[in-house]
Amino acid sequence: MNIYHYNPLTGKYAGKSIADESPLEEGVFLIPANATEVKVLDVIDGKIIKFFDGGWVYEDIPEKTLEELKQNKTTELDNACNMDICEGFYSTVDGIEYLWGFDEKTDQLNLNQMLSAIAAGIAPNEFYWKPKGELSPILIIIEQFKQMCVDAQTAKVSKIFNFWTLKAQVLACETKEEIASIVW
Repeated sequence: MNIYHYNPLTGKYAGKSIADESPLEEGVFLIPANATEVKVLDVIDGKIIKFFDGGWVYEDIPEKTLEELKQNKTTELDNACNMDICEGFYSTVDGIEYLWGFDEKTDQLNLNQMLSAIAAGIAPNEFYWKPKGELSPILIIIEQFKQMCVDAQTAKVSKIFNFWTLKAQVLACETKEEIASIVW
Protein backbone atom coordinates (compact mmCIF):
# COMPACT_ATOMS: atom_id res chain seq x y z
CA MET A 1 0.00 0.00 0.00
CA ASN A 2 1.35 3.43 -0.94
CA ILE A 3 1.56 6.12 1.70
CA TYR A 4 2.23 9.80 1.14
CA HIS A 5 4.43 11.83 3.47
CA TYR A 6 4.18 15.51 4.35
CA ASN A 7 6.16 18.03 6.34
CA PRO A 8 4.83 18.16 9.92
CA LEU A 9 5.16 21.95 10.12
CA THR A 10 4.03 23.07 6.68
CA GLY A 11 2.00 20.11 5.42
CA LYS A 12 3.99 20.27 2.16
CA TYR A 13 4.13 16.97 0.24
CA ALA A 14 7.43 15.20 0.96
CA GLY A 15 7.28 11.98 -1.05
CA LYS A 16 5.75 8.54 -1.18
CA SER A 17 6.70 5.12 0.10
CA ILE A 18 5.22 1.69 0.69
CA ALA A 19 3.65 1.07 4.09
CA ASP A 20 4.94 -1.79 6.22
CA GLU A 21 2.50 -4.49 7.19
CA SER A 22 1.87 -4.83 10.90
CA PRO A 23 3.75 -7.78 12.41
CA LEU A 24 0.82 -8.26 14.79
CA GLU A 25 -2.16 -8.10 12.41
CA GLU A 26 -2.19 -9.55 8.93
CA GLY A 27 -3.64 -7.16 6.33
CA VAL A 28 -3.16 -4.11 8.58
CA PHE A 29 -0.60 -1.57 7.36
CA LEU A 30 1.36 0.81 9.54
CA ILE A 31 1.10 4.49 8.67
CA PRO A 32 3.79 6.57 10.38
CA ALA A 33 3.30 10.08 11.71
CA ASN A 34 3.07 12.77 9.03
CA ALA A 35 1.89 10.31 6.40
CA THR A 36 -1.46 9.37 4.91
CA GLU A 37 -2.93 6.78 2.61
CA VAL A 38 -4.92 9.52 0.85
CA LYS A 39 -3.49 9.64 -2.70
CA VAL A 40 -1.59 12.84 -3.43
CA LEU A 41 -2.85 15.25 -6.11
CA ASP A 42 -1.16 15.57 -9.50
CA VAL A 43 1.54 18.24 -9.82
CA ILE A 44 0.42 21.55 -11.34
CA ASP A 45 2.87 24.27 -12.41
CA GLY A 46 2.90 27.23 -10.05
CA LYS A 47 1.32 25.25 -7.20
CA ILE A 48 2.57 23.34 -4.19
CA ILE A 49 0.70 20.42 -2.68
CA LYS A 50 -0.07 20.38 1.05
CA PHE A 51 -1.89 18.01 3.36
CA PHE A 52 -4.53 20.00 5.22
CA ASP A 53 -7.52 18.95 7.28
CA GLY A 54 -7.43 15.31 6.14
CA GLY A 55 -6.82 15.91 2.43
CA TRP A 56 -4.46 17.29 -0.16
CA VAL A 57 -4.86 20.89 -1.34
CA TYR A 58 -3.11 23.14 -3.83
CA GLU A 59 -1.50 26.40 -2.78
CA ASP A 60 0.09 29.04 -4.95
CA ILE A 61 3.86 29.08 -4.77
CA PRO A 62 4.64 32.28 -2.92
CA GLU A 63 6.50 34.88 -4.95
CA LYS A 64 10.03 35.58 -3.84
CA THR A 65 10.82 38.95 -2.35
CA LEU A 66 13.06 41.35 -4.20
CA GLU A 67 15.83 40.62 -1.68
CA GLU A 68 15.50 36.84 -2.23
CA LEU A 69 15.67 37.37 -6.00
CA LYS A 70 18.76 39.54 -5.60
CA GLN A 71 20.45 36.89 -3.45
CA ASN A 72 19.57 34.14 -5.94
CA LYS A 73 20.86 36.20 -8.87
CA THR A 74 24.09 37.02 -7.00
CA THR A 75 24.64 33.31 -6.31
CA GLU A 76 23.89 32.48 -9.96
CA LEU A 77 26.42 35.09 -11.15
CA ASP A 78 29.04 33.89 -8.64
CA ASN A 79 28.64 30.31 -9.90
CA ALA A 80 28.84 31.45 -13.53
CA CYS A 81 31.99 33.45 -12.75
CA ASN A 82 33.67 30.46 -11.11
CA MET A 83 32.71 28.20 -14.01
CA ASP A 84 34.04 30.75 -16.50
CA ILE A 85 37.34 31.03 -14.60
CA CYS A 86 37.69 27.25 -14.51
CA GLU A 87 37.11 26.99 -18.27
CA GLY A 88 40.62 28.30 -18.74
CA PHE A 89 42.49 31.24 -20.23
CA TYR A 90 44.39 32.02 -23.42
CA SER A 91 48.12 32.58 -23.61
CA THR A 92 50.51 32.59 -26.53
CA VAL A 93 53.63 30.42 -26.73
CA ASP A 94 55.96 30.74 -29.72
CA GLY A 95 53.37 32.73 -31.65
CA ILE A 96 50.55 30.20 -31.15
CA GLU A 97 47.61 31.02 -28.90
CA TYR A 98 46.60 28.13 -26.65
CA LEU A 99 43.75 27.58 -24.24
CA TRP A 100 45.18 26.55 -20.85
CA GLY A 101 43.19 24.73 -18.18
CA PHE A 102 42.45 26.60 -14.96
CA ASP A 103 40.22 24.38 -12.85
CA GLU A 104 40.47 24.89 -9.09
CA LYS A 105 41.55 21.42 -8.03
CA THR A 106 44.47 20.67 -10.34
CA ASP A 107 45.38 23.35 -12.88
CA GLN A 108 45.62 26.29 -10.47
CA LEU A 109 47.49 24.13 -7.97
CA ASN A 110 49.95 22.94 -10.63
CA LEU A 111 50.54 26.48 -11.88
CA ASN A 112 51.20 27.70 -8.34
CA GLN A 113 53.57 24.82 -7.60
CA MET A 114 55.61 25.43 -10.74
CA LEU A 115 55.68 29.18 -10.12
CA SER A 116 56.93 28.48 -6.57
CA ALA A 117 59.63 26.19 -7.97
CA ILE A 118 60.68 28.94 -10.39
CA ALA A 119 60.76 31.50 -7.56
CA ALA A 120 62.86 29.13 -5.44
CA GLY A 121 65.27 28.60 -8.33
CA ILE A 122 64.69 24.85 -8.44
CA ALA A 123 62.69 24.58 -11.70
CA PRO A 124 64.38 23.46 -14.91
CA ASN A 125 64.90 26.16 -17.57
CA GLU A 126 62.52 24.37 -19.92
CA PHE A 127 59.77 21.84 -19.31
CA TYR A 128 56.59 20.45 -20.81
CA TRP A 129 53.11 21.83 -20.10
CA LYS A 130 49.89 20.61 -21.68
CA PRO A 131 47.38 23.07 -23.15
CA LYS A 132 43.71 22.26 -22.61
CA GLY A 133 42.27 20.11 -25.38
CA GLU A 134 45.65 19.34 -26.95
CA LEU A 135 46.83 15.74 -27.23
CA SER A 136 50.42 16.41 -26.23
CA PRO A 137 52.22 18.84 -23.95
CA ILE A 138 54.47 21.49 -25.47
CA LEU A 139 57.97 22.53 -24.47
CA ILE A 140 58.07 25.93 -22.77
CA ILE A 141 60.76 27.99 -21.09
CA ILE A 142 60.50 29.79 -17.75
CA GLU A 143 59.81 33.23 -19.30
CA GLN A 144 56.93 31.80 -21.36
CA PHE A 145 55.53 30.14 -18.24
CA LYS A 146 55.73 33.40 -16.30
CA GLN A 147 53.83 35.15 -19.09
CA MET A 148 51.29 32.33 -19.02
CA CYS A 149 50.79 32.97 -15.29
CA VAL A 150 50.36 36.71 -15.93
CA ASP A 151 47.74 35.90 -18.58
CA ALA A 152 45.99 33.50 -16.17
CA GLN A 153 45.85 36.09 -13.40
CA THR A 154 44.71 38.82 -15.79
CA ALA A 155 41.88 36.63 -17.09
CA LYS A 156 40.82 35.63 -13.57
CA VAL A 157 40.88 39.18 -12.20
CA SER A 158 38.93 40.42 -15.22
CA LYS A 159 36.20 37.84 -14.64
CA ILE A 160 36.04 38.60 -10.92
CA PHE A 161 35.76 42.32 -11.70
CA ASN A 162 32.91 41.52 -14.10
CA PHE A 163 31.17 39.61 -11.28
CA TRP A 164 31.49 42.53 -8.86
CA THR A 165 30.17 44.93 -11.51
CA LEU A 166 27.14 42.72 -12.18
CA LYS A 167 26.56 42.19 -8.45
CA ALA A 168 26.46 45.97 -7.94
CA GLN A 169 23.89 46.20 -10.74
CA VAL A 170 21.79 43.48 -9.09
CA LEU A 171 21.87 45.21 -5.72
CA ALA A 172 20.72 48.45 -7.36
CA CYS A 173 17.72 46.79 -9.05
CA GLU A 174 14.23 47.89 -8.05
CA THR A 175 12.16 45.34 -9.98
CA LYS A 176 12.11 41.59 -10.70
CA GLU A 177 12.42 42.35 -14.40
CA GLU A 178 15.62 44.35 -13.88
CA ILE A 179 17.12 41.45 -11.91
CA ALA A 180 16.10 38.90 -14.57
CA SER A 181 17.73 41.01 -17.31
CA ILE A 182 21.20 40.71 -15.76
CA VAL A 183 23.12 37.77 -17.19
CA TRP A 184 26.69 36.58 -17.10
